Amino acid sequence: MSTPAPETPQRPRIPFHRGWVAPSAAPPVALTREIRRPERLPVLPPKKGHPVLLFLAAAGIGGLAILGATYLGPIALNAGARVTVAQTQLTSADDACGDNGVQMGGFSTPVGTSISLNFTLPDNASAGSCTISWLVADTPGFKVVSAQLPVPVPEGGSGSLLFVLKVPGSGYNGDLALDIE
Repeated sequence: MSTPAPETPQRPRIPFHRGWVAPSAAPPVALTREIRRPERLPVLPPKKGHPVLLFLAAAGIGGLAILGATYLGPIALNAGARVTVAQTQLTSADDACGDNGVQMGGFSTPVGTSISLNFTLPDNASAGSCTISWLVADTPGFKVVSAQLPVPVPEGGSGSLLFVLKVPGSGYNGDLALDIE
């Protein structure tokens, strides 16, 4: 009779990354690295802002909305309206350069805007050269914002009066009176 072959003891199998591998066998190189899965962080509820800061932010936004409506509202309501000046008349109590009553050209512009104007002032005085050192708008709603003054006007020549005029915020059709001194 033949003797049975001796049984080799079986080693227990232990779990490995992909399947079961005997402990004596070396795993393939690709399987020796540990693969980590991203951890899931708990979802936190949103943080509440500081009540005072929230109030200040809301008040600031509300204030800007009110200012915008106050200052831009009339312009938006009169978007199609225009200011039309047929002619500009110069007035002067001291008859500066002899230009009291001189009439200049007109202009047309949208309401509420500022317009840059340049008038040529002739020397109508017989007493030689003169200087314009004052300019103000006498017509209600108009305002001289800036002017390049003084304007020298040589004898028998002319001077250039360059200024920026703010026109009314509502429609206007008529003449403009400017006071020069």
